[in-house]
Amino acid sequence: MQIQFLKSFEKSLKKLNSPDRIKTGKAVSGLLDAFETSVYPKGLGLKKLGDHFHEIRVTIKIRVLFYVESGVIKLVLVGNHDDIKRSLKTR
Repeated sequence: MQIQFLKSFEKSLKKLNSPDRIKTGKAVSGLLDAFETSVYPKGLGLKKLGDHFHEIRVTIKIRVLFYVESGVIKLVLVGNHDDIKRSLKTR
């Protein structure tokens, strides 16, 4: 499975501090591993949001919003709960 970083994700990632960027990378790596092995660890916090979008947990406060299209994981945004809600309202 491939991962595509949308511009909105890259922009939101730049706003994070360095330790949170590293944690985000590990969470995204865990997501990719989960899709490849079909084993979804509970610590990943995978949750379906609506019809197309999903989120994973980076930390207690930080989440990654994504969707899967044609076998590609498209990372939309990294941010807090409010950032995710705002993003979903505009999509």
